[in-house]
Amino acid sequence: MLIATFGPGTGWVGKKIVYEGDVFILEDYGRISAGNVMEYDGQGHLKWVTEGTRAWVGSKTRTARTTPSPTPSTPSGPDARGRLNKAREQFAEGKYRAAVDTLWYVEAEARAGDWQAAEGILELAPLLRDQTGGAARKECDALLRHADKILNVEMRLHALVGPLAVSFVPARFLGFQGRPQTQVRRQDGTLWLTSKWIGMGTPEGERRIAESVPMEAIACVEVTGGRVLKDTGELLGQYMVAGLPGLVLLGMKTNRTTVVVHARGGDAAVFQVANEDSAAVRAAVTPLLQSATIPFWDETLGRPPAATVPPSGIAATDHANTDDGSDSPKRFTDTLRGLAELHDRGALTDEEFATAKRRLLE
Repeated sequence: MLIATFGPGTGWVGKKIVYEGDVFILEDYGRISAGNVMEYDGQGHLKWVTEGTRAWVGSKTRTARTTPSPTPSTPSGPDARGRLNKAREQFAEGKYRAAVDTLWYVEAEARAGDWQAAEGILELAPLLRDQTGGAARKECDALLRHADKILNVEMRLHALVGPLAVSFVPARFLGFQGRPQTQVRRQDGTLWLTSKWIGMGTPEGERRIAESVPMEAIACVEVTGGRVLKDTGELLGQYMVAGLPGLVLLGMKTNRTTVVVHARGGDAAVFQVANEDSAAVRAAVTPLLQSATIPFWDETLGRPPAATVPPSGIAATDHANTDDGSDSPKRFTDTLRGLAELHDRGALTDEEFATAKRRLLE
């Protein structure tokens, strides 16, 4: 399924981004993440198929990174290393235009999290700039800006969240177990598990204190989840982007993972991560928790001193459903109602509505 095409202003003008087999693929490059796609959009490089497509990709954005120590000066990834060496060879042979084009592939590696690839761009782009003019020189300037921004973001992020950090988007803060209902706050955004704190924060790693727990106050972390019905909005988005095939191919269900941060003081912060399998979330956060000697909840001999049953102020059904993987009756009803509304408006034919409803019941 075509997602977007690169517009003028980069060396990739005309190249396409497609969605196939649950992954995003950049033409002549390979697999990229939803976050990479939205970063290119932020630079104004993309022409989207529809605005609905843009919103759908944004909803799938998930950022997960492990920040390395800023010591080596050579590219860490074999692809980045090979492409940088190719660009150097092209420069030595006087193929300046070709070297600039190659650096755009290195820039993609940098955007994917290889900050050492960004260092390679800072090394080579100034040399190419001195040897080129016109559009090639402007592209060198753009490469330098991108690489400088990537490196500055990495250094700032490292200072904010410590040497290890994993983040998940979209995520939701459901509130605190063991606190009065008036203190329950529901917030959507980015869930960060860092070397200093766990909780909601900005995409840049700024901590939201009211929805987070400092690492020194954490007793253990519980990660559970399962397959649930997608929200009505998600299904409508799929339909708007790809019609009935979008409902059939992308499915009616998704993963929901609940992360409960049990504090030593007796309460617990509850978070929900969308579109992520609980086993994958657990694997991603294991190195971080091990470095802080914080166990998973099921590794403790007994129940931690935090509350284990959500009070009335917490979305108890949300937590319970993700624990055992069962479907929420309310979500099922809402989804069916959304499909019926589409059918009533004429957006779904009788046959499409019957197919979507049958898929929902499977």
